[in-house]
Amino acid sequence: MISKEKFWSLLLRGPLREQVAGLGAGECTHPLDLQELAAQVGVRAGLSAPKFISLDTLEALPPSLRQRELYVIRLGQRHKGRAMFVLCRACRGYAREVLRPEERGEAEELHIELGHLPRWVLLLAQRLRGEAVALLGAATFIRAVSRGKEVHVLPSVRLASAKFTFRPTETSGPYTYWGQVEVDAVLGAEELYVLEAKSRRQRLLKYKVAFSALALANILNKPVHPLVAFVSREKTRVELDVLLLSPPAGLAAEPYVVEHLRPVVKASVILPHVPPHL
Repeated sequence: MISKEKFWSLLLRGPLREQVAGLGAGECTHPLDLQELAAQVGVRAGLSAPKFISLDTLEALPPSLRQRELYVIRLGQRHKGRAMFVLCRACRGYAREVLRPEERGEAEELHIELGHLPRWVLLLAQRLRGEAVALLGAATFIRAVSRGKEVHVLPSVRLASAKFTFRPTETSGPYTYWGQVEVDAVLGAEELYVLEAKSRRQRLLKYKVAFSALALANILNKPVHPLVAFVSREKTRVELDVLLLSPPAGLAAEPYVVEHLRPVVKASVILPHVPPHL
């Protein structure tokens, strides 16, 4: 099976060379067909759309894309069953396209303590996968933001077919996503929130969390607030950086601009270590 780096090197030196050369910062190509491009460079077997175009963190992008400050946005595969995507040119250092766990900007800082949780919850949290721990921190975060309101949670939501229109940046044209959307969790108090959980070692491209919010807002016909939780572990220490992002999806009549996403509330959450035999 061909590697991601080899595949993208072939495309960028071949059929995509002229399109990419003409892109300015914030501009994107027209929708591209993965299978069609693969055939043009002689790749006909072992091609997995998730592996080659579902690249939602900076770390997942192969060097040939990062060196050119390009990133991939998958557009689904409902169009005649074909895996479609666009290539976009980022600004310098991906400063407007990527969310980082240390990012603060003008975000309000929220102080959250988890020491009140039952001992069995804390013991399990020290062993669970990142998504489960992120959900624990996100639910506590939403209760604090909602001033103690009850929070309802639906984990691991998979939408078989979602369709919505968006703009990657202010300077790009509109595009339509049509395909499957997977969401780590949906949380609701007075408002609705959608959670994306990532390792603290990763830097998340904004479109990933925007797509989750746009898909839910379109189905539920109400605003949905994007939420990101970055999880880090060091021995028995578990820490989360939770970011509430704005603007929510589902408010404006115009296509949502992904580049506008920014943190408005941030909390650093540390799970207390509980010795297992006390």
